[in-house]
Amino acid sequence: MGDPVSVPRDRAQRGRGGVVLNTLGGLALAGAEFGRPKPLLVLAFLALEGPQDTRYLAELAWPLARDPRQSLTVALSQLDAAVPGLVERGGARVSTLVDCDALQLAETAAGLDWQRVARLYRGPFLAGVQLAGGGAELEEWLFATRERLALAAQGAMLELAEDGLAEGDLPGATRLAERAAVLAPDAGGELARLERLAALLAATGSPRLAALRREAEALGVTLRDPAPRPRRATVHDLPDDLTPFVGREAELAALADLLGAGARLVTITGLGGIGKTRLALELARRLATTERYERIRYVALGGAPADELVETALQGVVGGRARARRVTDVADGHPTGGGVLLLLDDYDPAGSPPARVEALLARWPRLTVVVTAREPLGSAAESQYQLAGLALAPGGVDEAAASDAVALYLQAARRYRPTVEVDAANADVREICELVAGSPLALELAAALARVLPVAELRHELTVTLDVLAAASGDRSERHHGIRALFDSSWARLDAREREALTGCAVFVGGFTRAAAAEVLGLDLAGLGALLDRSLLTRSGDRYALHPLVRQYATEKLAEDPARGVWRLRHAEYYCALAESLRPFDQRAGERRALEELERDYPDLRSAWDRAASAGRADLIARALFMTARYLLLRGRPRELARLLSEAEAVAAPGSLLRARLLRWQAAGSGWEDPGGAELLLTQAFARLNALGLDDELGPIHYHLGLMRAFQGDAEAARRHWLTAIPLLEARDAEQLLGSAYSQVSLVTAEADEHEAWARRARRACVRAGTTAQLALCLAIEAGEADYAYGDSGLACRLLEEAIRLEELEGGRDDYLTLFLYRQVQDLVELGDLAKAEARLAAARRLTAERDTGRYPDRLQYPSIELAAATLHEARGERAAARAAAERAPDGRLCREVLCRLALEEGDVAAAERHLTRLTSLRGYGFSTRVRLHERVMQQVLTGEVARARRHQAAAAGDPAAEERARAAALTALDAALEGAARWVFQPLALEAFVAVRALDPALCGAEALALAATHPAALRRVRRRAAAMLDPEAEAAASAQVAPWLALTPNELVPVVTDLARQVRERLAAAT
Repeated sequence: MGDPVSVPRDRAQRGRGGVVLNTLGGLALAGAEFGRPKPLLVLAFLALEGPQDTRYLAELAWPLARDPRQSLTVALSQLDAAVPGLVERGGARVSTLVDCDALQLAETAAGLDWQRVARLYRGPFLAGVQLAGGGAELEEWLFATRERLALAAQGAMLELAEDGLAEGDLPGATRLAERAAVLAPDAGGELARLERLAALLAATGSPRLAALRREAEALGVTLRDPAPRPRRATVHDLPDDLTPFVGREAELAALADLLGAGARLVTITGLGGIGKTRLALELARRLATTERYERIRYVALGGAPADELVETALQGVVGGRARARRVTDVADGHPTGGGVLLLLDDYDPAGSPPARVEALLARWPRLTVVVTAREPLGSAAESQYQLAGLALAPGGVDEAAASDAVALYLQAARRYRPTVEVDAANADVREICELVAGSPLALELAAALARVLPVAELRHELTVTLDVLAAASGDRSERHHGIRALFDSSWARLDAREREALTGCAVFVGGFTRAAAAEVLGLDLAGLGALLDRSLLTRSGDRYALHPLVRQYATEKLAEDPARGVWRLRHAEYYCALAESLRPFDQRAGERRALEELERDYPDLRSAWDRAASAGRADLIARALFMTARYLLLRGRPRELARLLSEAEAVAAPGSLLRARLLRWQAAGSGWEDPGGAELLLTQAFARLNALGLDDELGPIHYHLGLMRAFQGDAEAARRHWLTAIPLLEARDAEQLLGSAYSQVSLVTAEADEHEAWARRARRACVRAGTTAQLALCLAIEAGEADYAYGDSGLACRLLEEAIRLEELEGGRDDYLTLFLYRQVQDLVELGDLAKAEARLAAARRLTAERDTGRYPDRLQYPSIELAAATLHEARGERAAARAAAERAPDGRLCREVLCRLALEEGDVAAAERHLTRLTSLRGYGFSTRVRLHERVMQQVLTGEVARARRHQAAAAGDPAAEERARAAALTALDAALEGAARWVFQPLALEAFVAVRALDPALCGAEALALAATHPAALRRVRRRAAAMLDPEAEAAASAQVAPWLALTPNELVPVVTDLARQVRERLAAAT
């Protein structure tokens, strides 16, 4: 086939209408709309290898085809159709004159034009092309061509890197050397090239050198250590710092990366006092310790015109010309001996147009300029870096002490009081850092004031006025004489439209979107951009915000502006309408995003509510009410909701619909802690709605009245309210609440079949209405029934998996997500997937740590997360850890059950009795009737187990009377447990009771019941293990044969079997009693 990178070709004869075949970095026909890979692959082969015999070419490209020539004919026809004349066929030969980038690279390399070779090489030859149906020969050709082209490009880059290093262009040499190392790590096996590459990587300090050495060793080559180059000291005139530099590591790294990537004009912008000068100087000092620049010059402009100062600074630095390796270098001129970094501090673009800096950069190719300014220069060559305040740690006092902002404050404060520390007693320091958003100047001024003001008082003063910091300005320069002076200076630079925009932005309490700015202020992108350029406004994602100190200044201006009333009214209208617009997402797909949007905008929504209330705008309160109340309740902030509703009462007319709705939400907010009082509020709301003839509003009232009765333990009254609410909700087409009403009825239904029927009805209603939030709860309720009634951990686990998915994707309730996660831990343990159980528990703990999910009083508390932890530890045989976990939730009924059982297993009867006594005084979680029944049956099982343990204790002590009393108590308790488990369909508890009876007296529980408990997955794992250990080997075979058909039964099919076995055991218990 010949050498694919050295084929001579007449360029004058090549090319078809501007069409170019690009093969480096992919495969595409530029200039034509054609992308079939196989015809293009054939075209690439022809372009590089020249004319080919059609039979050879067909069999090369389609060796497995039934008719290779026909495949070739189709491919050539497709190419001709795309670009007529692209391929030429003459007899049994085919060829092309298409221009090809791989050929261009080969010819350019032959001409030693290394710069163009580097530009042409955009990636590996035919990168990403799959040789489907191609043979070994074609594959060999592709890889050989790819390697040769890569080596040609590598050779060019080595030449360019060596040139750049000789001229002092360390960043450029580094980039080229590392690129060359990636192209062909083994350098084609050429020792001389390997050594050149190693020398370059060593000279540029590249971490790729180690990998190259390993590659050479694999080839059996040991690379010599390159002779170290003597390091030249960087000459600079940087001023000395009188205080240590604090923080900013991320900013320094980002700026160094910008310069390392080739940026020659970097502008650091930010508010006055934000630390631009200190950062630029620290950057320059660190660069002075490297070999990147030979000289660094610092020019403090102080806002003065830059021309003369810069010209003077550069004299003698960039005026000479070094011996150049190229003629073009001599013509252009460049800094003597290497790169020069020019630091221009406090540049004023208004007084010094950027054209001057651009001219410097054009004149001296080795010059790099770093500028600090309050706004960008506006140069096309400029890389902007907007500087924010010092970082604040997100955590508590301990984390705050490690933050950059607090570190700077402490450094400044210790100049006045060397013993200052941050601890729980003076955590106001963190709040001060937040109030000034990490502004270094403001922090230093505040620290100076701390010698005359208590920190708490200083924090309060900062929330009132900026002028408090002026008292600490002392003998600072005019440029930094207090925060107000800085802002006055910035204000003076704004035109009338920009002043109006800045003033208007103060109407927003938190961050705001472009849509909000346009609607409230009429502010367009140009206005936002002007404030961003001057660092008066910041942007993060799609949200804009004023620096806290800027906002305080702008708020003062707002108080003087006659347009403030209009802006504030528009602000209230906008955010109340925003809350209303999110209502369709309540409990539906998109709820999480809606709640997150409310989370971001809540400070402004709260402000809008206040303004609507003070202006008497009941219409705005009515628009915002529903989603504001829902958001605050879902975020566990009922007291905040109570404050808002209290404000709104003054606006709502007596007897109005708004007043009735306020009463309803007051009840919803207080119902957790005071269900009786909430019931009275709902009764008042019901009367008002009835008087207004608004029957369609009565369904939600009945629904919430049902909740209040349930919270007070009156399940029957709750059921009546919900059954009354359901037809009203159905008639109103209130889909968002209807599924929840069905679900609540299921919870207060004792019979298993009826409970499941209501649960299925609830799920269907949620699916039909798209109420994903309630659907997640329905799935969790069904999962609980699968566990309690049937011991079907697989089904429960799948239901909870879907509930978790829905809550993560569409919900916004971290408390429910936490519940679903640790509920699933118990099912995963039953299924033996301890690794996933551990992951779910860890995820639940993270959510618990990030947000306070314990929002409900004890009477409604969900099972403690420690129950899941105890279950997992117990499954691993870590009894001490299981006990410790359960003891962390001593008032959790289910954790008490764990502790009681552990004590029994360890033979500590006294401890078991204590736990059982405490357990009987605890109310379980929620208000589910079936949960209450399950708790009662479990308590009866444990009572029987404790009595059995007491019986053994009495027997050991030789006390037959006590032994008989304990036996009678055990028989009574276990009989009641079996009756309840069979009556209410709690199969796992029935199986556990069989084992307990067998342990009490083997004659009372047949081998079949014990064998079923030992083998059927409806029994808990610990119950199966215990039952298996109790089986008599002689009776086991016969019992197992009888039990075998039962193992194939579905959970529902197993119910009559367990019921019948329970009847048999109870008959034996009755006889024994």
